[in-house]
Amino acid sequence: MSGTTPPVITVDELIERIKMGPGGPKVTAFFDFDGTLIQGYSAGALLAHRARNFELGPDEFVRTMLAALGGPLDEAGFKDLLSQGIRSWVGRTDDELMELGEQLFAQEIAGALFHGAWRLVRAHQNQGHTVVIATSATRMQVQPMARELGIEHVLCTELETEHGVLTGGVAGRPPWGEGKLAAVKEFASSKRIPLKNCHAYANGDEDVPFLDSVGFPHRSTRGRLWPATPVSADGRSCGSGLGGASSIRWRWSGRRRCSAASPRQSARARPSGC
Repeated sequence: MSGTTPPVITVDELIERIKMGPGGPKVTAFFDFDGTLIQGYSAGALLAHRARNFELGPDEFVRTMLAALGGPLDEAGFKDLLSQGIRSWVGRTDDELMELGEQLFAQEIAGALFHGAWRLVRAHQNQGHTVVIATSATRMQVQPMARELGIEHVLCTELETEHGVLTGGVAGRPPWGEGKLAAVKEFASSKRIPLKNCHAYANGDEDVPFLDSVGFPHRSTRGRLWPATPVSADGRSCGSGLGGASSIRWRWSGRRRCSAASPRQSARARPSGC
Protein backbone atom coordinates (compact mmCIF):
# COMPACT_ATOMS: atom_id res chain seq x y z
CA MET A 1 0.00 0.00 0.00
CA SER A 2 1.29 3.48 -0.82
CA GLY A 3 1.60 6.20 1.78
CA THR A 4 -1.17 8.25 0.20
CA THR A 5 -4.03 8.99 2.59
CA PRO A 6 -7.38 7.74 1.25
CA PRO A 7 -9.89 10.48 0.44
CA VAL A 8 -12.05 11.36 3.40
CA ILE A 9 -15.62 12.58 3.66
CA THR A 10 -17.46 13.42 6.85
CA VAL A 11 -21.06 12.51 7.52
CA ASP A 12 -21.99 16.21 7.55
CA GLU A 13 -20.38 16.76 4.15
CA LEU A 14 -22.10 13.76 2.64
CA ILE A 15 -25.50 14.79 4.04
CA GLU A 16 -25.08 18.20 2.40
CA ARG A 17 -24.31 16.52 -0.93
CA ILE A 18 -27.39 14.31 -0.55
CA LYS A 19 -29.54 17.39 0.15
CA MET A 20 -28.17 19.15 -2.93
CA GLY A 21 -28.64 16.11 -5.17
CA PRO A 22 -31.74 14.80 -6.91
CA GLY A 23 -34.69 13.58 -4.88
CA GLY A 24 -37.40 11.01 -5.42
CA PRO A 25 -37.69 7.21 -5.34
CA LYS A 26 -35.60 6.69 -8.48
CA VAL A 27 -32.54 7.35 -6.33
CA THR A 28 -31.78 4.40 -4.07
CA ALA A 29 -29.51 4.09 -1.04
CA PHE A 30 -28.39 0.55 -0.21
CA PHE A 31 -27.01 0.06 3.30
CA ASP A 32 -25.06 -2.97 4.47
CA PHE A 33 -26.00 -3.95 8.02
CA ASP A 34 -23.19 -5.48 10.09
CA GLY A 35 -20.29 -3.08 10.51
CA THR A 36 -22.05 -0.36 8.49
CA LEU A 37 -25.41 0.44 10.10
CA ILE A 38 -24.39 -1.16 13.37
CA GLN A 39 -21.13 -1.51 15.22
CA GLY A 40 -19.86 -5.08 15.16
CA TYR A 41 -21.85 -8.06 13.97
CA SER A 42 -25.39 -9.07 14.83
CA ALA A 43 -24.33 -12.71 14.56
CA GLY A 44 -22.24 -12.12 17.69
CA ALA A 45 -25.38 -11.38 19.71
CA LEU A 46 -26.98 -14.53 18.32
CA LEU A 47 -23.96 -16.72 19.07
CA ALA A 48 -23.74 -15.31 22.60
CA HIS A 49 -27.43 -16.11 23.15
CA ARG A 50 -26.96 -19.66 21.90
CA ALA A 51 -23.88 -20.14 24.07
CA ARG A 52 -25.75 -18.91 27.16
CA ASN A 53 -28.51 -21.41 26.44
CA PHE A 54 -26.08 -24.27 25.71
CA GLU A 55 -27.19 -24.42 22.07
CA LEU A 56 -23.72 -23.82 20.61
CA GLY A 57 -21.74 -27.02 20.31
CA PRO A 58 -17.91 -27.07 20.49
CA ASP A 59 -17.54 -28.19 16.87
CA GLU A 60 -19.62 -25.30 15.56
CA PHE A 61 -17.80 -22.85 17.81
CA VAL A 62 -14.41 -24.01 16.52
CA ARG A 63 -15.56 -23.84 12.88
CA THR A 64 -16.91 -20.33 13.40
CA MET A 65 -13.69 -19.12 15.02
CA LEU A 66 -11.54 -20.66 12.28
CA ALA A 67 -13.69 -18.98 9.64
CA ALA A 68 -13.40 -15.63 11.41
CA LEU A 69 -9.61 -15.91 11.63
CA GLY A 70 -9.17 -17.24 8.12
CA GLY A 71 -9.96 -14.03 6.25
CA PRO A 72 -12.76 -13.23 3.82
CA LEU A 73 -14.96 -16.13 2.77
CA ASP A 74 -16.04 -16.72 -0.78
CA GLU A 75 -19.72 -17.19 -1.52
CA ALA A 76 -19.59 -20.99 -1.26
CA GLY A 77 -17.68 -20.82 2.03
CA PHE A 78 -20.18 -18.41 3.52
CA LYS A 79 -23.14 -20.57 2.53
CA ASP A 80 -21.47 -23.64 4.04
CA LEU A 81 -20.81 -21.82 7.33
CA LEU A 82 -24.37 -20.50 7.34
CA SER A 83 -25.84 -23.95 6.71
CA GLN A 84 -23.90 -25.37 9.64
CA GLY A 85 -25.13 -22.61 11.91
CA ILE A 86 -28.84 -22.90 11.14
CA ARG A 87 -29.04 -26.67 11.62
CA SER A 88 -29.84 -26.13 15.29
CA TRP A 89 -32.94 -24.15 14.27
CA VAL A 90 -34.60 -27.08 12.51
CA GLY A 91 -38.12 -27.55 13.88
CA ARG A 92 -38.48 -24.04 15.23
CA THR A 93 -41.23 -21.87 13.83
CA ASP A 94 -40.56 -18.71 11.91
CA ASP A 95 -42.52 -16.79 14.57
CA GLU A 96 -40.23 -18.13 17.31
CA LEU A 97 -37.19 -16.97 15.41
CA MET A 98 -38.60 -13.49 14.82
CA GLU A 99 -39.46 -13.26 18.52
CA LEU A 100 -35.82 -14.08 19.32
CA GLY A 101 -34.76 -11.38 16.86
CA GLU A 102 -36.88 -8.82 18.70
CA GLN A 103 -35.32 -9.89 21.98
CA LEU A 104 -31.76 -9.57 20.66
CA PHE A 105 -32.62 -6.21 19.13
CA ALA A 106 -33.92 -4.80 22.40
CA GLN A 107 -31.04 -6.20 24.46
CA GLU A 108 -28.03 -5.58 22.20
CA ILE A 109 -28.45 -4.69 18.55
CA ALA A 110 -30.43 -1.45 18.96
CA GLY A 111 -27.65 0.04 21.08
CA ALA A 112 -25.06 -0.75 18.39
CA LEU A 113 -26.57 1.59 15.79
CA PHE A 114 -24.03 4.06 14.43
CA HIS A 115 -25.38 7.57 14.92
CA GLY A 116 -23.80 8.75 11.66
CA ALA A 117 -25.38 5.89 9.73
CA TRP A 118 -28.79 6.74 11.18
CA ARG A 119 -28.32 10.36 10.06
CA LEU A 120 -27.50 9.20 6.53
CA VAL A 121 -30.59 7.00 6.42
CA ARG A 122 -32.72 9.97 7.47
CA ALA A 123 -31.04 12.23 4.92
CA HIS A 124 -31.94 9.84 2.12
CA GLN A 125 -35.47 9.38 3.44
CA ASN A 126 -35.95 13.15 3.66
CA GLN A 127 -35.05 13.34 -0.04
CA GLY A 128 -37.68 10.74 -0.86
CA HIS A 129 -35.07 8.20 -1.86
CA THR A 130 -35.75 4.47 -1.83
CA VAL A 131 -33.77 3.09 1.13
CA VAL A 132 -32.78 -0.57 1.26
CA ILE A 133 -30.86 -2.72 3.71
CA ALA A 134 -28.76 -5.26 1.75
CA THR A 135 -27.16 -7.81 4.05
CA SER A 136 -26.15 -11.43 4.34
CA ALA A 137 -27.69 -11.52 7.83
CA THR A 138 -30.99 -13.33 8.31
CA ARG A 139 -34.30 -11.54 8.53
CA MET A 140 -34.60 -12.13 12.28
CA GLN A 141 -31.32 -10.24 12.77
CA VAL A 142 -32.14 -7.23 10.62
CA GLN A 143 -35.93 -6.77 10.42
CA PRO A 144 -36.38 -5.13 13.86
CA MET A 145 -33.80 -2.46 13.00
CA ALA A 146 -35.35 -1.94 9.56
CA ARG A 147 -38.73 -1.36 11.19
CA GLU A 148 -37.25 1.03 13.75
CA LEU A 149 -35.52 3.07 11.02
CA GLY A 150 -38.59 3.11 8.81
CA ILE A 151 -36.88 1.10 6.05
CA GLU A 152 -39.38 -0.84 3.99
CA HIS A 153 -37.06 -2.86 1.77
CA VAL A 154 -34.74 -5.57 3.12
CA LEU A 155 -32.54 -7.85 1.00
CA CYS A 156 -31.27 -10.56 3.33
CA THR A 157 -30.64 -14.27 3.76
CA GLU A 158 -34.00 -16.00 3.84
CA LEU A 159 -34.43 -19.31 5.65
CA GLU A 160 -36.41 -22.16 4.16
CA THR A 161 -39.66 -23.07 5.89
CA GLU A 162 -42.42 -25.62 5.42
CA HIS A 163 -45.78 -24.66 6.91
CA GLY A 164 -44.03 -22.00 8.99
CA VAL A 165 -41.40 -24.41 10.39
CA LEU A 166 -37.70 -24.09 9.61
CA THR A 167 -36.20 -26.95 7.62
CA GLY A 168 -32.54 -26.03 8.15
CA GLY A 169 -32.12 -24.92 4.55
CA VAL A 170 -31.55 -21.57 2.90
CA ALA A 171 -34.19 -20.18 0.56
CA GLY A 172 -32.50 -18.79 -2.51
CA ARG A 173 -29.07 -17.23 -2.80
CA PRO A 174 -27.61 -15.51 0.26
CA PRO A 175 -26.66 -11.86 -0.39
CA TRP A 176 -22.94 -12.40 0.15
CA GLY A 177 -20.27 -11.22 -2.29
CA GLU A 178 -21.52 -11.72 -5.83
CA GLY A 179 -24.83 -12.86 -4.29
CA LYS A 180 -25.38 -9.39 -2.82
CA LEU A 181 -24.53 -7.82 -6.15
CA ALA A 182 -27.11 -10.07 -7.84
CA ALA A 183 -29.78 -9.17 -5.25
CA VAL A 184 -29.13 -5.44 -5.64
CA LYS A 185 -29.26 -5.66 -9.43
CA GLU A 186 -32.52 -7.61 -9.30
CA PHE A 187 -34.10 -5.10 -6.92
CA ALA A 188 -33.00 -2.11 -9.01
CA SER A 189 -34.26 -3.75 -12.17
CA SER A 190 -37.65 -4.55 -10.61
CA LYS A 191 -38.05 -0.88 -9.63
CA ARG A 192 -36.58 0.39 -12.91
CA ILE A 193 -33.89 2.28 -11.01
CA PRO A 194 -30.57 2.76 -12.84
CA LEU A 195 -27.63 1.66 -10.71
CA LYS A 196 -25.85 4.87 -11.67
CA ASN A 197 -28.48 6.64 -9.51
CA CYS A 198 -27.74 4.49 -6.47
CA HIS A 199 -25.70 5.06 -3.34
CA ALA A 200 -24.15 2.11 -1.53
CA TYR A 201 -22.68 1.95 1.97
CA ALA A 202 -20.67 -1.09 3.07
CA ASN A 203 -17.56 -2.07 4.99
CA GLY A 204 -16.51 -5.58 3.96
CA ASP A 205 -14.06 -6.82 1.33
CA GLU A 206 -16.81 -9.13 0.11
CA ASP A 207 -18.88 -6.02 -0.69
CA VAL A 208 -16.49 -4.59 -3.29
CA PRO A 209 -18.47 -6.04 -6.27
CA PHE A 210 -21.64 -4.48 -4.81
CA LEU A 211 -19.93 -1.13 -4.25
CA ASP A 212 -18.40 -1.21 -7.72
CA SER A 213 -21.83 -1.55 -9.32
CA VAL A 214 -23.36 1.76 -8.20
CA GLY A 215 -22.85 5.39 -9.09
CA PHE A 216 -22.11 6.57 -5.56
CA PRO A 217 -20.19 4.01 -3.46
CA HIS A 218 -19.16 4.81 0.12
CA ARG A 219 -17.03 2.47 2.18
CA SER A 220 -17.36 2.74 5.94
CA THR A 221 -15.12 1.63 8.76
CA ARG A 222 -16.26 1.74 12.37
CA GLY A 223 -18.88 4.31 11.45
CA ARG A 224 -16.46 6.46 9.44
CA LEU A 225 -16.86 7.05 5.73
CA TRP A 226 -14.57 7.45 2.78
CA PRO A 227 -15.60 7.55 -0.87
CA ALA A 228 -13.98 5.48 -3.58
CA THR A 229 -11.72 7.32 -5.98
CA PRO A 230 -12.82 6.81 -9.59
CA VAL A 231 -9.93 5.91 -11.90
CA SER A 232 -9.75 5.48 -15.63
CA ALA A 233 -8.64 2.26 -17.31
CA ASP A 234 -5.00 3.43 -17.23
CA GLY A 235 -5.16 3.94 -13.46
CA ARG A 236 -5.32 7.73 -13.39
CA SER A 237 -7.62 9.51 -10.97
CA CYS A 238 -10.86 10.92 -12.42
CA GLY A 239 -11.65 13.31 -9.60
CA SER A 240 -14.36 13.12 -6.96
CA GLY A 241 -15.38 9.82 -5.41
CA LEU A 242 -19.01 10.72 -6.03
CA GLY A 243 -18.89 10.43 -9.81
CA GLY A 244 -20.77 7.95 -11.97
CA ALA A 245 -19.67 4.35 -12.35
CA SER A 246 -20.71 3.72 -15.94
CA SER A 247 -17.26 3.97 -17.54
CA ILE A 248 -14.84 3.78 -14.65
CA ARG A 249 -13.61 1.38 -12.05
CA TRP A 250 -12.97 2.16 -8.40
CA ARG A 251 -9.72 2.21 -6.45
CA TRP A 252 -9.98 0.89 -2.91
CA SER A 253 -7.32 1.07 -0.24
CA GLY A 254 -4.98 -1.90 -0.08
CA ARG A 255 -5.79 -2.46 3.58
CA ARG A 256 -8.41 -4.98 4.51
CA ARG A 257 -10.02 -2.42 6.80
CA CYS A 258 -9.44 1.30 6.34
CA SER A 259 -10.25 4.28 8.48
CA ALA A 260 -10.96 7.91 7.83
CA ALA A 261 -11.12 11.01 9.93
CA SER A 262 -14.86 11.63 10.09
CA PRO A 263 -16.54 11.56 13.50
CA ARG A 264 -18.52 8.60 14.76
CA GLN A 265 -20.99 8.33 17.59
CA SER A 266 -22.78 5.18 18.67
CA ALA A 267 -26.44 5.61 19.51
CA ARG A 268 -26.90 3.81 22.77
CA ALA A 269 -30.69 3.90 22.56
CA ARG A 270 -33.34 3.43 19.92
CA PRO A 271 -33.51 6.29 17.44
CA SER A 272 -37.27 6.85 17.67
CA GLY A 273 -38.10 10.47 18.23
CA CYS A 274 -34.58 11.72 17.42
